[in-house]
Amino acid sequence: MSNLSFSTVQSGPLLDCTVSLHPGVHWLLGNEPAAAASVIDLASGLSRPRRGTVTLNDVTLHRAASPAELGTLPARVHLPRVTVESLLERVLRLKQSDQDPAGLLAQWDLLEWTKRPCQHLSIREARVIALLIALATPRTKLLSLFEPFVLGLSPHKIEHHLHTAAATGAVVLIAAPSVSPHSSCTLNSASVLMLKNGRVLSASDAKISSDKVPLVALRIVSAQARTLAEGLSTDACVSGLTIDEPSSPHLLEVSGPDAAALANAVAQAALRTNAEISQMTLETHHRRPEMEGA
Repeated sequence: MSNLSFSTVQSGPLLDCTVSLHPGVHWLLGNEPAAAASVIDLASGLSRPRRGTVTLNDVTLHRAASPAELGTLPARVHLPRVTVESLLERVLRLKQSDQDPAGLLAQWDLLEWTKRPCQHLSIREARVIALLIALATPRTKLLSLFEPFVLGLSPHKIEHHLHTAAATGAVVLIAAPSVSPHSSCTLNSASVLMLKNGRVLSASDAKISSDKVPLVALRIVSAQARTLAEGLSTDACVSGLTIDEPSSPHLLEVSGPDAAALANAVAQAALRTNAEISQMTLETHHRRPEMEGA
């Protein structure tokens, strides 16, 4: 069983992060890609904090796990000048995996990539290879992934691998602007982190108190904002819905007292309505909620 902890971390655009993650699937949400990328780099051991510590099972990360026990998908991937097949042979051997390159690529319908030179891959294609390697890591202690669901691979296959890793005791950390509408996991305050102004907040920390209605709000950008609002209009955890029409018809604000419950409700509504979400950010305020424009 793995436990990942960040303590008063400072690294680039990431200002502060004091959290502890237990085995399971965790989402780091918010439209701050530079800060999210910093968290993934720290969690994967690709970078070290200027201040503070990153530990796995109470031991500094680089001492607690070997590269063979870590799976990572960073924001930017740099691959060596070899073929995809040659790269996968080396990495799978390092990770002590019994998979062969052709079998791994075939599993994702990418067998035609076998002889392609890595240096000729696009940025997206290089990240696809990195994701395949991360998900093929046996006996993984930690999976840290930056936006894995935007690469065009089967979301259901990705989900299967994530939940398999979590079930065997791994910490799975996914950084994304919003929860994937394909996600089958049920979110709770322990499984959701929010990025706001370079700081990481747990969903429970995102709750606020007020003599009026305590509110957090998720500001969502979606071309189907009205459809998404209709799907959320009867959800018990939603106390306010606002679409600023006609000036911002694609911007939806969803308000309520619990950030994790709101994120889960939005993910489920997006799944039901087939609405695509391009951004989701966390706001806090104390105004009394009203159902507007929905």
